[in-house]
Amino acid sequence: MGAKLERLTPEQEDLMGVVREEWLGRVFRPGLLLDREAAVRGAKRLYSLANLPEPRVVVVDSPLGVQYALNLLARGAREQVSENPASVRDSVWASVGDSVRDSVWASVRDSVWASVWD
Repeated sequence: MGAKLERLTPEQEDLMGVVREEWLGRVFRPGLLLDREAAVRGAKRLYSLANLPEPRVVVVDSPLGVQYALNLLARGAREQVSENPASVRDSVWASVGDSVRDSVWASVRDSVWASVWD
């Protein structure tokens, strides 16, 4: 195990801002972060490798979108997902709107800020 890092070099300090901006950009432009078709293929492949039946995959745009989608499914929207997954995605996005972006921004901003100052 290497020695404990006590301070950053000037190059590391400069790079910290670049890396922070890169990851914040990924968070606030999720379309750039996720290749939906590749994600669906990957999920189906994992199920296949585990000898499980192919899953139905619903892709949403954020962690909060996952919660909304799960709540919709729990309320009996399973038939809607089976027949038209795009409709569920559109419904989730419409109901979440700006609140997802604002919530994620606040969470990431606070987390990054705390990490930088730690």
